[in-house]
Amino acid sequence: MTPVRRPRWLTRNVATLSGVSFLQDAASELLYPVLPIFLTTVLGAPAAVVGAVEGAAEGAASLTKIAAGRLADRSSKRRLIGLGYGLAAVGKLIIALAGSWPVVLLARCVDRLGKGVRGAPRDALLMDGVGEGSRGRIFGFHRMADTLGAVVGPTLGLVLYELFHRQIPPLLWVAVAPAVLSVLLVAAVREQRTAPAAVVRQTAPRRTTPAAHPGAPARLPARLRLLIGGLAVFSLVNFPDALLLLRAHDLGLTTEGVIGAYILYNVAYAGLSYPAGALSDRVPRHLVFAGGWRASRRATWGSGSSAIRDGCSRC
Repeated sequence: MTPVRRPRWLTRNVATLSGVSFLQDAASELLYPVLPIFLTTVLGAPAAVVGAVEGAAEGAASLTKIAAGRLADRSSKRRLIGLGYGLAAVGKLIIALAGSWPVVLLARCVDRLGKGVRGAPRDALLMDGVGEGSRGRIFGFHRMADTLGAVVGPTLGLVLYELFHRQIPPLLWVAVAPAVLSVLLVAAVREQRTAPAAVVRQTAPRRTTPAAHPGAPARLPARLRLLIGGLAVFSLVNFPDALLLLRAHDLGLTTEGVIGAYILYNVAYAGLSYPAGALSDRVPRHLVFAGGWRASRRATWGSGSSAIRDGCSRC
């Protein structure tokens, strides 16, 4: 029998970091569909708090990414990845201990700070030693593994919810275990040390420009600035999935139904991640990106307009 050869792009770091993301996302997504219900029914927070918690958490992640990207170019990427996943595990522990919604707010910010810290160095190590023509496959594979964790987590949560007599707090403690395991698995990541570039003496005088100063930020390409601007606008008009889950619960879905709907959402996400990534290696990536963006916008705005119509009908 001919042994199955592993694809060249599936390096040790790609496999390991995909496993790390699988475990961390299993922990995160075990919590995510029940967190809005936990906040509103167990802790007694108003629905507006759910949006505030998620908004603050995502804001913390976004701000951290700016600094983390530059730091990843100057320090050990593996340590930053370990720190990021460690903060996420601490955030989940704080949620399990929470007795009021401000504590959950703190925990979500700590969790998302971890996401901001680990993102850039993790993506850099995913690409380490791999050709440009395989980028789509690598990111698609990693996203697929990440989202499979988002299928396993809620499924495990649904089973345990019944075993725990429909009590949410015990689920919060279960989520800590895979989060801690993901931190331990980071030790298997390999980072190739690069020697600092030699300093070459210049004999001829040279005009100094702002970009020549050490530490001065390089100007981003115009296309990248345009993409970042578009993503910023999309983030402003988008709203977190937690509000959609809370909306589903308000419309009559049971807690089990909310978790089940979220599982189906992640099954579709996981199933499309690798094919979409592989497709982006063959056709212009902006076309694949634009197609996904359009589908997301239609689904999100459709849900939002439905909620607005329902609210107006009650007036």
